[in-house]
Amino acid sequence: MTVLALAVDRNDACWLRSRFRAFGGDAVVAATTLAAQDALAGAGIPFRIFEAEAWDVDKQALSDAARRMAATWHLADALRGHPDMLTAATHRDIPLYPVLFHTVFLGMFEAMQAHVFMRRVLDTVRPRRVVMAEWGDPFASGLYGVLASEEGLEREALAGLCASRGIAVERVPFVPEDAAIEEDGVCPVRGVLPVLARKVATVRADPASVWRRFKRAFAGADRGRMTWESDGPPAGSPSVLVRTWAGHYLDQVLPVVTLLAGRGAAVTVAVEGGIPSRWQVRRLHRVGARLVRCASGLQVRAALRLHWERLGRAALRAVEEASAELFADGNGESFAGPAMAVMRHALVRGLPDAAADIECGRELLDRVRPDVELSHFAVAASGVGGVLPARVAGVPTLTIGHGLHVYTEAERDVFATRVCATAGTVHREAAMHALGCAAELLPTVGDCRLDMLAPSDGRARAVRRLGLSPAHPVCVACVTGPWTQAREARHADARTLRGVLALRREVPGVQLVYRMHHGADAAPFRGAVESLGDAGVIFQSAPNPPLPEVLRAADVVIAHQGSAIAEAVLCGVRVIYLCALAPEEPSSLDCPVIVPVRRLEDLPGAVRGMLATPMSRREVRERAQPWLERVLCGADGGAARRMADLVLALAARGDEPGFEDWLDRQRASAAFSSASWQKTFGTDAKT
Repeated sequence: MTVLALAVDRNDACWLRSRFRAFGGDAVVAATTLAAQDALAGAGIPFRIFEAEAWDVDKQALSDAARRMAATWHLADALRGHPDMLTAATHRDIPLYPVLFHTVFLGMFEAMQAHVFMRRVLDTVRPRRVVMAEWGDPFASGLYGVLASEEGLEREALAGLCASRGIAVERVPFVPEDAAIEEDGVCPVRGVLPVLARKVATVRADPASVWRRFKRAFAGADRGRMTWESDGPPAGSPSVLVRTWAGHYLDQVLPVVTLLAGRGAAVTVAVEGGIPSRWQVRRLHRVGARLVRCASGLQVRAALRLHWERLGRAALRAVEEASAELFADGNGESFAGPAMAVMRHALVRGLPDAAADIECGRELLDRVRPDVELSHFAVAASGVGGVLPARVAGVPTLTIGHGLHVYTEAERDVFATRVCATAGTVHREAAMHALGCAAELLPTVGDCRLDMLAPSDGRARAVRRLGLSPAHPVCVACVTGPWTQAREARHADARTLRGVLALRREVPGVQLVYRMHHGADAAPFRGAVESLGDAGVIFQSAPNPPLPEVLRAADVVIAHQGSAIAEAVLCGVRVIYLCALAPEEPSSLDCPVIVPVRRLEDLPGAVRGMLATPMSRREVRERAQPWLERVLCGADGGAARRMADLVLALAARGDEPGFEDWLDRQRASAAFSSASWQKTFGTDAKT
């Protein structure tokens, strides 16, 4: 009798070590993550990766289906007139279910991927019994805790599929990684040491993280209320409210704030996530802007949150009753399990967050009385609720587009503001095509942060700062990591890691910096790199150190992320655009200093070719200028000025109350087919 054992983390190796022999020769261990593969290999347990099944998941088609579900789930006949759904539908005349669009889309996108992948694993193995570890709420650490992990919702998907097929499932009680395994004579201390070693490595790689965690832990004095740096509003006109997060988000709007204040505007900056740095606070004070530190929706208005949590649970019961109608179409009844996990998070946690965000937006509106509102996160779920009170009041609203993925992501960027400032003409073209937006709602301004980048000297010093040798070339690989909503094929990260690390063998003398996108679960990848003991290979997790500092040391960059590609080109470094395991982004294919590589086997040759034909940094920037004109308005240093001009023009023009245009964009996103990118722009989507 074939037994399928699912391993998704290091803890699974603990119970498999004692149970594997009991399974007999028919056992198949599916290790779907790098962490599980590393732990099982160390324990001597054979496993299968199922790469073909993972890469065969059609992410573009599932993205289309997930957007349709996110826009229409609450309109199903079984829910439309349900009293519990109606009770939870609005807060202060603002519809809440559309506010959850981004949350439901990303959650369903992952649930569909996990469901299709696990279904194909079952079809391949055809087990009579499945064994996997017991687990709790996958969303305990929030939506992004699921999306940033390698396994996502694979346990939930496998459990639902087994239930629908009548396959017996055994759930093994949780065994901590550092537990002693008496059968193998493993000392408890020996199990603890690797855990401590990884913690120490994390702190050594980013010492500032200790201080950030300390500040978050002791920021309780500000929780539950807004902290205003001064009682009265700053003098000037018009009144401008800027809503953003701390860190790089605040960095991007600081030049705009400086220009607005210099032109006489009264600027209030509301930081709704994170803690501003000292120099950010000093700069705001220096230009005369008022700073407001807002507690996040998870921390404020406990009574309001409890009320909406009760309403959300009642609405969840209605959704559960209608789950067969809502989720089975095109997915099968086995999809209800992971789908309901997503809806539970959206309704029980997302609805209270949305209501709290709306209250936060109303309070800011009442205190600041802005003539215009600039938001830096109106696409994300946490930013939509806060911007809608301004839309209801008829205050002109503007957001800044985030990221530089163009044609392969425009259908996701359903902004809630009236206007979205885009980085370049290609972004405007893509949004017009995918969301049906008029050109006047998508002005092109560039990117304030990237505008500051330019080719620089001092390579030797930058290389030594990384701990590498200036005598040998440096290749920087910027990868997305295990973000499940990224465009790369599912579970392609391990193959990408192996392909990049192979450059040490295939390209004599090359030194590597393997840099992972921020937020992703980087621990398994850091461990894989550092376990090599190779001084010529460095692992980094963004955003520290900042990428431009690393690029000063680079001779060539490997990337698939739009922002990393643009930053490299702006710094005068040629780019190998790695699209071997992802759909091609058309806007990255028409630049002479960006070379696409469509097979991992061709990566060493591409690196050798670039290193054999060196080009000065200024020449790289000059040759890329026509591309930069389309993507970043030329990166001419005028992005902040154009943004400030746009803010003041909107303040003078005013706006009509309402947000029907935002709902229209959601409907357009739901109706959009990703396959039309291939037809319109000639891209070949391979995943």
